[in-house]
Amino acid sequence: MAAAMAATAACNGATGGVLDDPHTHGAIDNINATQQGRRSGGLELHTGALTSLGDGAFFVAPIPGVVRPLGQDTFRIEASGGPSVIGFELRSQDFALSGVGDGRFVDDGTGADRVAGDRVFTLGPLAYGGAMNQASLYGNPHSPMGMNFAEVGPLTVRYADGSTSESLLDVQVGLLGSDVELVRPVQLGTQLQTSPHFINVKTAAGSEIQSSLRQFGGQVELVTEAIYEHFPDVFDYFQLVSTYRVELLPQLSGSNFTAGLFIRVGVDFDGTGLWRFNSAAAYGSAGRLKGLSHLDAWSRGVTAQNSLHEILHQWAAYVSGPLIESGGHYVPRSSVGSLVGGFRWLDNGDGTFTRDSTVGRNGAYEASPLDKYLAGWIGPESVPPMRVSSSALPVSEALIRQEDIAATVTIDDIIAAHGPRIPGPAQAQRHFGVGFVAETADRFMTDVEMTFYDRLAMHWGMAPTSSSPPLAEQRAWVPAAGFFGEGTTWTTQLPPPIARGDVFQETNGLVVFEAESEAATATKGTNGAAWKLDTTLAGFSGPGYMTTDPAVTGLGTASAESLTYKVAISSPGDYFLWARRQSQGGGSNSMWVEIDGVRAGNEFDNGYRSPTFTWHKHPVAVPLTAGEHYVTIRRRESGYAVDRLLLSNAPSYAPTGTGPASSPTVESKPLEVSMVRVVTGKSYQAIAGGVAPNQAMYIDRAFGLGISADDPLVGATLLRTANSDKLSTSNAHLSFVVNKRASVIIAMDARLSPPIWLDTFEAMGRAISGGSAGTLNLYRRTYPAGQVVLGGNAGVSAGSMYFVMLEEAPVPDSP
Repeated sequence: MAAAMAATAACNGATGGVLDDPHTHGAIDNINATQQGRRSGGLELHTGALTSLGDGAFFVAPIPGVVRPLGQDTFRIEASGGPSVIGFELRSQDFALSGVGDGRFVDDGTGADRVAGDRVFTLGPLAYGGAMNQASLYGNPHSPMGMNFAEVGPLTVRYADGSTSESLLDVQVGLLGSDVELVRPVQLGTQLQTSPHFINVKTAAGSEIQSSLRQFGGQVELVTEAIYEHFPDVFDYFQLVSTYRVELLPQLSGSNFTAGLFIRVGVDFDGTGLWRFNSAAAYGSAGRLKGLSHLDAWSRGVTAQNSLHEILHQWAAYVSGPLIESGGHYVPRSSVGSLVGGFRWLDNGDGTFTRDSTVGRNGAYEASPLDKYLAGWIGPESVPPMRVSSSALPVSEALIRQEDIAATVTIDDIIAAHGPRIPGPAQAQRHFGVGFVAETADRFMTDVEMTFYDRLAMHWGMAPTSSSPPLAEQRAWVPAAGFFGEGTTWTTQLPPPIARGDVFQETNGLVVFEAESEAATATKGTNGAAWKLDTTLAGFSGPGYMTTDPAVTGLGTASAESLTYKVAISSPGDYFLWARRQSQGGGSNSMWVEIDGVRAGNEFDNGYRSPTFTWHKHPVAVPLTAGEHYVTIRRRESGYAVDRLLLSNAPSYAPTGTGPASSPTVESKPLEVSMVRVVTGKSYQAIAGGVAPNQAMYIDRAFGLGISADDPLVGATLLRTANSDKLSTSNAHLSFVVNKRASVIIAMDARLSPPIWLDTFEAMGRAISGGSAGTLNLYRRTYPAGQVVLGGNAGVSAGSMYFVMLEEAPVPDSP
């Protein structure tokens, strides 16, 4: 974690914290040494649970953390602690919760407990049988509808010495209304899962955000670096949301009260009491990132007051003078009226003031004038004088008389101490990119969880819906733009991921892409015609759509113009192709569809006419194995317009509108051969790039390949067989799996009659020398990704066993 120098302050039972990045200070080596010590005492999360806690802490996590009500989903609660912890109990008072039983957690591998004896205690499966407890988050009409948190009860921790302790907060689970449409997450690589407004990062430990929040030494840069592997540098801030909770013992330990924490990553302004620096690179950013807000789990951290409070720490409160208390907060006795301290004072017009405790620290309708000035959005003329009452007058006392005022601070005083705010209102940044992030271990969030947090992030980033912003308080979740105002925007919608290659990656049984994607491979027909990009028709998505030349007449054949796309499948099964297309009549309403060069059923025909872009399903189910496949569309009729294409393994799924976001592209993987099985039980060897001069072709003979260094086959994958298997007559002597379309080349002893199964191969018309193995004729066949099954040799003692070479097959150009 690239942060140190913590400063915290109590906040009505909550602690707000600010950490300045160590790169702002001169003692980087000393700070790094401190970090290493803290990291060694950090938390580890394995199989979804913390397991290496000291005796002074325990964790609790509902998994999944969000479910549907009315018993539609089940979840479990996992908990773990130090060596002296021998068990946990949940004392639920919620009669809507089923499956609690006696409330005792188990670690015996039964029920929902996954591993016996791993000191991860589990209660479940549980279900929330009641309806939504409120129509909106916290029952606040300004918060997102159809979601809330439900308290399921306090946690009791049992120790070996017979003592017990209780969690400071009740365990909570999120609820998502049954009528809320689920998002379809997209997986990016092995660590990221995204929705339009939310990022789920899967880390090895799974505890970096919560550990960083509690200042246990969490390496939160592992979370952000994983994000920057797939997204451009567009984020000014990350809102890091915890999905479980850690508590220290004793119960009233100060860290337990921390609801939020802010790590400042960069300062690019003057006049606020802060100095300029930029440590964005420590978190994977190229320079734009400014800060990290940490939010505690459930209703403890997911509040408007908390999330906006932490963002304010980018600018406040570091001016010198009587307005400030330790930890970057305004003194409660001040009239600043900010979420980071002080309350609004109402002028009574007679020299006295009334302290309005509804506006300030734990709630405010908008950022205070001083906050806005420090952010650079308003000029000094818009900041009124600020006052501080005497310490002798309790903050609970509403009436403030002249004699109770201990100090008055003007904006001129602040400018005299720190200089003017630069840049000012004309140049200060007003448009921000904010990434909402949650971390999990050993799993990705469910669609229900992703939808819940996606709606939170989307609502936070909305434009103001009223000129009178709602109260940003602890029981609300309101748009940031309404609170900050001054023409600011806070974008939470994620940008397209960085294009890493030309293969569209399937996620959760779905692949989506634009027909005009640059990843497509186009081939012209024998008549020279080609698909072309067009924008004439209305209603397309992306930069345009692809269409065939209306001037080309006649039905297209196997040699007609085509577009081919590569897709990577991780969820094998039957897939259905959808096209978002438009046709102007019966003579321009169909195309051919091919998978891995093989035509998929009859023509893709959407009926007589479709005057607007709408989705149409090809009725043929196409089995796709895990690995890379080719999807080809080929002209059948001229003038057919295709906007987008989609593959889904859900027979009942039907896209609407323009459809889901496009799938991420990844780099094509090299050809891989795996799961080699031999009927004789021998261990054949697949060697990537193994075809080379004098390379041994067999695992049991030293015969070497007699090919030259410039032979086109050099560098191909070599699958060594056993020469002693030459007598095999099995129809399934050898099987293996290829991860992508491959040319399988059989080197067969020229002295032998080819076995019947080689009839499906094409003779390549060339031979190679196998040294003492004799001359070997070459035969080729192209296979799609999946299993390849080869028969036995000739079954005679004379001659040699065949061996196998493999190359990646080119883009198919015919069915």
